[in-house]
Amino acid sequence: MDDFYHETDSRGAATICHTIPPFVRSILPQVFFTPFSELSEPCMVGVSDPGLDSVTGYRQAYLRALILSALKRKSNVRMVADDFESQKESTDKTKSKYEEMYTVDASYCAARLPQVLQYFRTSGGETILYIQQPAVSGWQAPDEAIESATMKSNQNRGINSGDNKSAAEETISKTVSLAEIRYDTLMKVSCSLYHLENVIDRSQHIFRTGYMARGMDTVLYSDQEDFGYTSVNGHWCDFNTKFNGAEIPENNTRYFYQTCTNQNADSSISQSIGMATAEGLWPAIVTGVLWQVTGIAADSNTTIRRVNDSYDETLIHLTRRIETHAAGFDLLRFVLASGRLYAILGVELKYPGRQ
Repeated sequence: MDDFYHETDSRGAATICHTIPPFVRSILPQVFFTPFSELSEPCMVGVSDPGLDSVTGYRQAYLRALILSALKRKSNVRMVADDFESQKESTDKTKSKYEEMYTVDASYCAARLPQVLQYFRTSGGETILYIQQPAVSGWQAPDEAIESATMKSNQNRGINSGDNKSAAEETISKTVSLAEIRYDTLMKVSCSLYHLENVIDRSQHIFRTGYMARGMDTVLYSDQEDFGYTSVNGHWCDFNTKFNGAEIPENNTRYFYQTCTNQNADSSISQSIGMATAEGLWPAIVTGVLWQVTGIAADSNTTIRRVNDSYDETLIHLTRRIETHAAGFDLLRFVLASGRLYAILGVELKYPGRQ
C-alpha cells in the first residue's frame, strides 16, 4: 500500500493528500562493478526493466545485451545540429537555442547467438545478464574479415598493402575459417537522440533518447523492443517501453542501489556521463552509452552550412552542422556515485564519414 502524508492548515485540518512514491533498494553484486577486463572471459551486460516476471526479464535483458554488443562493435552515427537566435526579443533577453538530433544504427552479425554466462535478479525485479563476446576474428563483419585476411596474406608474401586483394581471396580459407566468415544479421537497432537547449539562461533543457531493436531471423532470433523517454531540466518523464508488442506500464516506484563493498569514484567519472538510477539501471546505462558515443562527433566528418533568414522569418544567424562517423567502444566498467551510474567507455572513431 502507498504511504501518504498530509499538509495541514493553521487549524490543523488536512488540506492536501500526497502520495509518497514507493521505493526499492537493491544491493548490486561485486561482479557488476568489476572491470570487464578482469572478468574470466569477454562479455557484455544487459539489464531488464524492474518488476517483470523472470522469463520476460531474462529475454529483455538478453536483447539489451545484444544491443550493447552491436553498438560496441560499430555504431553508425549521423548528427544534424542547429544554432539559432530569435528576432523577437523577450522581456528580458533574446532567445538563443541549440538543437541537435542524432541517429545511431548498428547490427549484431554473427554465426550464432551468444551464450549466457551468468544472470541474477535484483530486489526490484531487474534481471542482470551477461552474454559471451565472440573472439575478435569471429566478431568481424565479412568485409572486415576480408581486410584482415588481406593484411595477413600481404605480411606472409611481403606484398605492399596497396596491392590487389586477390591474394587475400586465394588464402582466405586458410586465414579465416568458414564459421568465422559465415554471418547472419541476427538483430538490428536504430537509435534516435534529441537535445534542445536554451543557451542563454538554460531555462529549457530537453533530452529525448530512444531506440527500436528488431530480431531479424524468425528461426534463430525474433525478439523486439521499442524504448524511449524524455528528460526535461534533469527530470526524467514520459517513459515508453514495448517488448514483443506488449507495452510495459510505467510505475512510480523509485529504485536505489548500493554496492556490496566500498567503491572508490576516481577521476574517470569526470570524462563520463552519470545518470540518475531512480528509474532503474537500464535507462542510466543506455543513455550514458549513447550520448558518449555521439559525443565524439567533433572529431569526425563535419559539414557546416549557413542557412539564410528565409528558413524561418523569426530566426536569424542560423548555422547548421552535419556530421557522420562510425564509432566503436569498449565498456570498461560501471561506477556508482551519489545515486548516479557512470558507464566508463573507451570510445574509438572508426571510418570517419562512412555509413
